[in-house]
Amino acid sequence: MGANPSRFKGPELPVESISWKEAMEFTQRLSSKESIPFRLPTEAEWEYACNITSDCALTDASRTSLEEIAWFRQNSGDITHAVGDKRCGSWGLFDMLGNVAEWCQDTYMGYGHEKGDRIVVDPVCLPKRMSSWDDKIARGGSYASLQFECTCTYRDYYPPHMSLPTVGFRLVCDEE
Repeated sequence: MGANPSRFKGPELPVESISWKEAMEFTQRLSSKESIPFRLPTEAEWEYACNITSDCALTDASRTSLEEIAWFRQNSGDITHAVGDKRCGSWGLFDMLGNVAEWCQDTYMGYGHEKGDRIVVDPVCLPKRMSSWDDKIARGGSYASLQFECTCTYRDYYPPHMSLPTVGFRLVCDEE
């Protein structure tokens, strides 16, 4: 891509300060270069991987158990940390919670809690009326997040062109 946009730079640190649009551009360039299809995870894929990885939903996690797997406001020193410094989950994925929040492919469509229903949308098949400027989902919380924001179920959303020092991305490879 030419340059690392991260506020915190280092060979083991996660990339952050990247917009959803920049993350999508990276996946397209990498896919073209490697001839392997890369993409951002859907929100459902991210949540599934997080639940498996963290060995529990952590929706009401104790601070002790969260500290074993995540960097968040109370233990991060307000900086990112090397990926893999905390315990990984059963699939070998590190930092699903904390360190940096991660962009998902999905467009934000609300929470759906007002009527008690879940919103289930395949982001690849979104209606054509959806704008590329519609807010995008970020999951997992970050080094600056409060404990309740570092759970498998917490969602945040931002404009796709916005770069934040607390948001990065994780790739999915669709090669079989």
